[in-house]
Amino acid sequence: MVLDIAIAILLFTTMFPCCYDFVEAQILPKIYAFILGTVFLCLAVLISTKTPQIIIDSITIYTLIFLLYVLIRNAFGVPNPISIHTISIISFISLYLIFKVLKSEHIQHLNWLIIIVCLLQTSYGILQYTGYLPALAGFSVSGSFDNPCGYAACLAAGFPFCFSLFDKSQTWKCIGLVIQVVIVVGIALSASRAGIIAIAMVLTLHLLVKFHKPNRLKFIILSAAGIIVLLIGLIFLKKDSAVGRLLIWHNSLSMITDKPAFGHGAGGFMAEYMDYQAEYFVKHSDSPYGQLADNVAHPFNEYLLLAVEYGLVGVGIFSVLIILIIRSDKSNIISLLCLISISVFACFSYPLRYPFIWVLAAYSLANIFSKKSEIHYIRVTINSCGKAIWIFTLAGITLYSIIDIKFEFRWAKLAHTGVFFEKQNIILDYEILYSKWNSDPFFLYNYGAILNQLGNYAQSNTVITKCTHYINDFDVQMIIADNYYHLAQYSEAEKHYSIAHYMIPNRFLPLYKLMIVYDKMGDNERAKEVANRIIGKEVKISSQIILHIIAKAQEFIMNTPKTTYSTKQ
Repeated sequence: MVLDIAIAILLFTTMFPCCYDFVEAQILPKIYAFILGTVFLCLAVLISTKTPQIIIDSITIYTLIFLLYVLIRNAFGVPNPISIHTISIISFISLYLIFKVLKSEHIQHLNWLIIIVCLLQTSYGILQYTGYLPALAGFSVSGSFDNPCGYAACLAAGFPFCFSLFDKSQTWKCIGLVIQVVIVVGIALSASRAGIIAIAMVLTLHLLVKFHKPNRLKFIILSAAGIIVLLIGLIFLKKDSAVGRLLIWHNSLSMITDKPAFGHGAGGFMAEYMDYQAEYFVKHSDSPYGQLADNVAHPFNEYLLLAVEYGLVGVGIFSVLIILIIRSDKSNIISLLCLISISVFACFSYPLRYPFIWVLAAYSLANIFSKKSEIHYIRVTINSCGKAIWIFTLAGITLYSIIDIKFEFRWAKLAHTGVFFEKQNIILDYEILYSKWNSDPFFLYNYGAILNQLGNYAQSNTVITKCTHYINDFDVQMIIADNYYHLAQYSEAEKHYSIAHYMIPNRFLPLYKLMIVYDKMGDNERAKEVANRIIGKEVKISSQIILHIIAKAQEFIMNTPKTTYSTKQ
């Protein structure tokens, strides 16, 4: 009973909680729930089981090798190796191993709980679509997540577990079918193309298993044709989004080429990708991708992210694991379909951002075994010493998480405080938090932006420059440039406004700021050149700010003599 409660808590808290006492209100509470829920479940199993046993096979071995490689790469590849990201990986390893220990009766209850949680989440999204519940601004359906991707990813991953009802009576088959239809409707309403493709693949593969051999080839051909047509149709549904991803994937491949073996390290994509995008537009200033460019924090493909951050070594170990899973014993088809759903979704988006996916991935991996003909199974018994080490590790995870929660809670209180009230107190509070920094790069960005707004430009640049080791995008470059501008270091301001411009060429503000900087430098010719570029620039989305910038550029041209002489040295 205790184990069932622990599993239920883990599933519900990684799917639903939002807490506005944190800056990342939709994601961070779920991460903490995953970590602490994992600790609770592991303790419940270790305490209630006298001699826990783990079945070790080749899939288990390569799963642990891959996760340990990621941990080691993190430890030697980032300035702050201990972070909530690292703690999440350790928690995942612990959860995976505890699922290897759990008995079959708890597995059956878990299947039921996954179905219930997914049905509740689907209902939440449908009520948002119909207007009975609010969704996040800009989305008609987001569920309890920050955007439709999280909502659709979790539902697509949970969808295969409905097949467990098909093995029961006719009534339960009908109930399972109805739940699946509801989930499909929920995903369709979210307009998640990755979710629709993932569901199509799962249904196709499930039906393929049911077909007799004489009919399989015909079914495979028809299914392949249908999925290709579906994929093409979904691409044209949001053509600009699809084309924009080609740019991201192109630049991601350039990152892989530069550091092929071990990659750029954990967080390397967010820290370095936008520099590659800027370099691309420096070389291809007339590229049609310019109008589609934006800040990018993920390559919209988990496999590319793996290659960028962990290199071909990480990809190689992961590939061996995938091959072993493909060749595995197919007795647990539901867990296999769950992993396939996540894998397909991962080709077009970022499902691994969401802790509910981590739970289902750990559970499904634990339920898949190598064929008996390929390896001898080894049963490892966890003795008293092993239990003590495991419990000690869980205690460390809990302590770190509590400290991290306190930091994030204090930061959120500051972030929600008016910036220009009690200026000195706000700066002092931020300085205290900065001295206890928990490796969250978004805190560095927020602190640097606050210092900029309060006029502490030199201190802002110190903090925001540190931020560039973790996040370096258009907004970061604009803050750095603004700091240098107010410090009258115009050459540096010009450099960073130019970087911001090439990062996202369709933005007007960097060009406007460059025009002002050149004017301050006395370089009227270059200022006029930029002003003319502003006037002739294609407008992506019209706004009052853009109209104001164009008007200012026109005014500058009119008020500047035709013949000028640069005083720039």
